[in-house]
Amino acid sequence: EAYQYDLPFYFMGQVLQVNFEYDTPSVLAALGESSGYQHLYLEGRGRPSSGSTRFSWMGNGRFYTLTSATSASDELLFTRIGADDPEFNLRRDAAFMIRRDGVADTVFASVIEAHGAYSPVSEIAVDSKGSIEELKVVHDDKDYTAVSIEDREGHRSLFILSNTDASAAASHDLQIGDKTYRWEGPYHYVDVGD
Repeated sequence: EAYQYDLPFYFMGQVLQVNFEYDTPSVLAALGESSGYQHLYLEGRGRPSSGSTRFSWMGNGRFYTLTSATSASDELLFTRIGADDPEFNLRRDAAFMIRRDGVADTVFASVIEAHGAYSPVSEIAVDSKGSIEELKVVHDDKDYTAVSIEDREGHRSLFILSNTDASAAASHDLQIGDKTYRWEGPYHYVDVGD
C-alpha cells in the first residue's frame, strides 16, 4: 500500500540558508488533528528545487548543514512544537521535515555536517558553508542501499549499507553500474574520486 512518510530533523538555532523556495502562512495552524501532528505548528512549506536539498542553521557558535536526497514530489516543511498546548507544557523546538507521500516504501538519505564557527565578539564567521554538493541514492533493494556523496570540489565517495546481514564477518558483493564492490562487515565506504 502507499503511505505518507515524514522525517523530522529537530534543531536548535537560527535558520541561515536553504536551497529551495517556501511559503510561510500568515496565521499559524496545527499540521494535523491527531497522532502528534496536532502539537506541531506549520511555519513554512515548499518543494525541493533539486535532487539534493540543503538546510543550514547556526547554533551554539557553530554552523550546521543538513543535505538530503530528495525528489520533486517531496514536500519540505518547517514546523514547531507547541500547537494545541494552552498551558505551555511543551518545549518550542523547531524542525525541518521531509514529507514523502504516496509510496509503498522509501529510503531517506541525509548527511549532517557540523562546520565552522561564529564569534559574537569579533562578528566573524569562518567556514559557514557545508561541503556537500550532491547526495543521491544510487542503489536500493532488500539487501543493500548505496548512497553517492559528492563535495563542492567534485570529489565523490560511496556509502553502501547491508540491509540484511549486519555481521562483522559477512562478505558482500554488489554491482552498481559497471563496477563491483566487495567488502566485509555491515557497511562499506569507498572513495570514488573525481
